[in-house]
Amino acid sequence: MKNVPLLDELRDIRRRLAQEQGLDVERYAAMLRDVARNQPGRYLTQPILPPAPDRRDGEVRHAG
Repeated sequence: MKNVPLLDELRDIRRRLAQEQGLDVERYAAMLRDVARNQPGRYLTQPILPPAPDRRDGEVRHAG
């Protein structure tokens, strides 16, 4: 698996939040709903993936 620092950070945050909720799935889900309802908006400032190539340039690459 590739080392992606942003994903590692998100996983660490998810673990910490789950522990704060006592590893209770129902409490964790309720907390996420509450955050989504009370603090809408974008949370990531950088894209997780690089932008897709512009297919209008005529170059197409295939895997395999």
